[in-house]
Amino acid sequence: MNIFTNSCLAAALLSLAATSEAKVTPSAWVANGMVLQRGQVVTLTGSADPGEDVTAQFEGQRPLDTAGKSVRDVFSATADSNGRWTIALPAMKPGGPFSLVLAGQTIEDVLVGDVYICSGQSNMELPVRRVMDMFAQEVLAVQVEKVRTLKVELAAAFDGPASDFKTDGWKSLNYANAQEFSALAFFFAREMHARHKIPVAVVQAAIGGTPIEAWMSREELTARGALSHLSLLDINANDDYRALVESYANKSNEVWEATLAAKEKALGMNWTAPSFDDSSWSQVDCLSEAWAKDETRPLNGAHWFRKEVNVNAQQASLPATLRLGMLVDADEVWVNGQKVGQTYYQYPPRIYDIPKGLLHEGKNVIAVRLTSQNWLPRFVADMYRGIFFGSNRWLCGSHNSQIDLDNNWRHFYAVSMPPKGGITPFHYTPTSLYNAMVAPLKGMAFTGALWYQGETNVGREAEYKVLLNGLMADWRRLFANPELNFVIVGLADFEKPVNDSWRAMQKAQQEVAEADPHAAFAPAADLGVWYDIHPLDKKTLAFRVAKAMQTIQKK
Repeated sequence: MNIFTNSCLAAALLSLAATSEAKVTPSAWVANGMVLQRGQVVTLTGSADPGEDVTAQFEGQRPLDTAGKSVRDVFSATADSNGRWTIALPAMKPGGPFSLVLAGQTIEDVLVGDVYICSGQSNMELPVRRVMDMFAQEVLAVQVEKVRTLKVELAAAFDGPASDFKTDGWKSLNYANAQEFSALAFFFAREMHARHKIPVAVVQAAIGGTPIEAWMSREELTARGALSHLSLLDINANDDYRALVESYANKSNEVWEATLAAKEKALGMNWTAPSFDDSSWSQVDCLSEAWAKDETRPLNGAHWFRKEVNVNAQQASLPATLRLGMLVDADEVWVNGQKVGQTYYQYPPRIYDIPKGLLHEGKNVIAVRLTSQNWLPRFVADMYRGIFFGSNRWLCGSHNSQIDLDNNWRHFYAVSMPPKGGITPFHYTPTSLYNAMVAPLKGMAFTGALWYQGETNVGREAEYKVLLNGLMADWRRLFANPELNFVIVGLADFEKPVNDSWRAMQKAQQEVAEADPHAAFAPAADLGVWYDIHPLDKKTLAFRVAKAMQTIQKK
C-alpha cells in the first residue's frame, strides 16, 4: 500500500469518525413528555454540525393535521453555518400520546393540545407547597397525565438572546411534581383541561421581585423609548463590574454575619438548652412592637425567644408539627435543644416537623433565634402559631390535638447590629430575563400567556402601561402569533390601607388589558391579605384567569 493510499484511508477514517461523533441536540423543550400547540405550526429547534441533515418522523400512530389527515412521514432540515436547525411541524389536532423520532432519537409521550406561558414575578412563581394550608386535600389527590408542566430555571443573559434554557423537563401533573411549580399555573392548567378535555401544558418562566423591563427585548425597550433602562443594561452587561459588586456584597454580608456570631458567642450562653434559666428575660407579647424597636429605629441583630409548653402523654406519642407563622427576617428554631428548622428570609410561613420522640410528657422548651437584618423584627399577626399533633401538618386538615402558642414569650435582645447590606439582583436588569428565559422558547407555539407582575413597578404606573403594551407586542412577535392571547392578572390588595400607587397600578393593568382585543383582565384585589404580599387563594384566581382566557378565545 503506497503513501497516497494510506493518506486516503486515514482521511476516510477521520471523516467517518467525525460523522459518527456528530450530535444533534434539540432545544431543551423538545423532550419526552412535551406538548405541542394544536392548530398552529410548531417549530422544533436545536443544534448540530453546520450542514448536517436532521430529520423528524412520527412513529407508529401519527397525529392528525387540522384537515383530519395523518401528517406526512418525514420532516427535514439542514443545520445552518452556525449549527442551528429548525423543523416546522404542521398545525395538528389535539391528541396523543405519540412518539417522534428526531435524528434517530425517540422522543416519547408527545401530546398535542393547548400550551400556555405563565410569567411574572413572585405571585406567579409562588409554588404549590406554599398553598397547601388551603388546598392540601385536593393537591394530594391530583393525578392528571394529560396536563404537563415545564419550568424554565432562573438565568440571566446580558449580551443578547440565549440559544437554550435550563429545565428539569416536562412533568405530568401530580402532587410530587407540582410542589415546586407555580400554584396559579397548576390550578389554571387543571381547570382548562377539565373545561376542554384535551391535553394542556403550562410553561413557567417567572422570577420573584422582577420588574417588567427585565422580560422585554432590547429592541422593544428601544421602540418604547425606555432609554434609562437600556443604559442600565449597558452598565450591568460589564462582566467585571458585576463580579466586583457581587464580591463586595458577599463580603459585606459575610462580615456582618461573622460579627453577629462572634458577639453572640462572646456572651457564652447556651440559650437553646431546656435547662437554661431564662427567668431574667423579659416576658413579651410577641406581636407587640415594644421589643422590636426603640424610639428611632428597628432593633436589628439577634433576638432570642423561649417558651415552655406542657405536653400530655398521648400528644408525646404522636408526630408533631410546629407552626410559627411568618417571621421577619430569618430564624432558627430548637425544640428541647434539638434544631428543627431554619428559614433565611421573611415570606415563607414557618412549618417545622418535630421528630417523633423529641417531645415528652411534661415541660418542653421551644427556643427561637430571630435575626433582624433590615426591617422591623416581628412575628406577623393574624397567622396561626401552635403545635399540631398527628400526621396532618396543614391548617385545612383535622388533627388529633393541638397546643396554641399564645403571645407570652421570654425575650432577650442579644446583639445589636446595624442594618445588613443588600445584594444587587442582576437578573432584575432590563432584558436579561427575556434573553435567558423567554427568547430561547422561540419556536414553541402558545395559545395564550398569563402575566402576573407589577408589584415591583408600583409608583411608575404611566410608564408601566407603555411597557406592558410593549411586552405583549414583543412576545407576539417572538412567537410569530400576532393574536397571542394575554390574561393580565391584577395586583392583590396588600397592607392596610392600600396605598394610592397600588390602586393606580391595578387600574393601569386593567386599562391595558381592556384596550387590547386579544387580552383580558383577571382581578385579584379582593383575594389579598394585608399581612402577606403572596395571598394563598390561587385556586379562585385560576378560575378567574381561565374564564378570562376562554372569553378571549371565543372572540
